[in-house]
Amino acid sequence: MTDTSIDPKGIGERIRALRKKYNKTQSYFADLLFISPSYLALIEGGQRTPSLDIVARLSKYCGVSADYILFGEESKSSDMNRRKFEVLCERHTPEEVTLALRMAEYYLELKKDEAELNPA
Repeated sequence: MTDTSIDPKGIGERIRALRKKYNKTQSYFADLLFISPSYLALIEGGQRTPSLDIVARLSKYCGVSADYILFGEESKSSDMNRRKFEVLCERHTPEEVTLALRMAEYYLELKKDEAELNPA
């Protein structure tokens, strides 16, 4: 059975890792979450537990599940891939998304052709 206890230190570490992944300052991230930088520092240090509002905003902005932020576990991969795609669509123009999809299709075709030429 999965442990469902809240670990403020683990939550803070995951939030810090997400912030660093996006190469953002505490001040920038705090503004995004509608909190003060000092409060974000307390959360990242494991001294405070973020509210559901903060977890929801962070989840949406970073394209991760609330489960990941709270427990370090991702939801089903298909659900997460769908959510990541939605986040990409929100952050980029339709033209950029179309180009990215074309590139992905091209890459997948190359991998398929490579697999057919070099069967394992």
